[in-house]
Amino acid sequence: TPDIYYIILDSYAREDVLAQLYGLDNSGFLASLQARGFYIAAESHSNYFHTPSSLASSLNMDYLYVENSERASFGALGDLVRGNRVRAALDEQGYSFVTVESGFAVSRFSNADVYLTAVPNPFLNQFEGLLLISSALVIPVDKGWMTVPVVGRGANFVQVRYALEQLAEVPAIPGPKFVFFHIISPHPPFLVDRYGNYVEPYSPYAGDLDGDVLQIPQEVYIDGYNEKLIYTNRMLLAAVDAILENSTTPPVIILQADHGPGLLWSRSSLEATCVWERAAILNAYYLPEDGASQLYPGITPVNSFRVIFDTYFGTDLGFLEDRVYYSTWNRPYQFIDVTERTSHPCGVP
Repeated sequence: TPDIYYIILDSYAREDVLAQLYGLDNSGFLASLQARGFYIAAESHSNYFHTPSSLASSLNMDYLYVENSERASFGALGDLVRGNRVRAALDEQGYSFVTVESGFAVSRFSNADVYLTAVPNPFLNQFEGLLLISSALVIPVDKGWMTVPVVGRGANFVQVRYALEQLAEVPAIPGPKFVFFHIISPHPPFLVDRYGNYVEPYSPYAGDLDGDVLQIPQEVYIDGYNEKLIYTNRMLLAAVDAILENSTTPPVIILQADHGPGLLWSRSSLEATCVWERAAILNAYYLPEDGASQLYPGITPVNSFRVIFDTYFGTDLGFLEDRVYYSTWNRPYQFIDVTERTSHPCGVP
């Protein structure tokens, strides 16, 4: 029975978007994954444009339906995420559920069998107080050699590093495990450079947002995004190596974005959105034995666990058609099929 790692890298773009829109060559990282046995779905898209919708769909292996789309809210999607079908099925198979604090309420599973957090209280005031990162940093903080980011935006710097470091330790947890890590990277805020150093935000209260509520210049967004992505790549490869080396049974690993970046995304207007950028995602699979034989370049997250359950647990779920849906922030259930628009590249205005 393989351990199953579902690692969501928030807003991680596909290779062509990174090259054409962000000026970043990510081929070296992808080649490193392939050298380790990963299959890269080079034409993959997200099924939805918001994190709650995306996770609710992928973790329940289905598209989202609702009778009254006018009144439905993100709260209902959060219930679908936390009560998801994948976790329930694996629980019946004797799996423990291991997760990490993401900083986002929609992916906070405080009832997990193993709940890892670098933030003692994720509900602390957003802009006040110091965060005790770890016992190892108490001495340098006390001596004044370094400062600790404030809770809130600064917590993202801590949470991302902590999550990427903890991945390497998870194989030591006994028994079969379903490991779900939602890591808010390379999604803003951009508080880290490619070497892992803390970077002061562009302004004290700007930088958490993207899309048509972007509060920083576009060139600052691109630079910060690229630096955070390069840092994430390096940490992620180290974590993957540790997982592969220390797993007694070859594990299943999915590295997947919930959606693409938000430089040219509008929360309220499809016509103002670059569908190509927002939908094109990193989607990489490590499936031992013959699991990768069912994969294909355009596979989307709604089919990820369908492949896993059919391959390793003898189910017959099959595939759903790979579709992409846009919805506004205020009407998250009023879906518009934009699948045919995903192949139209956009440029920075």
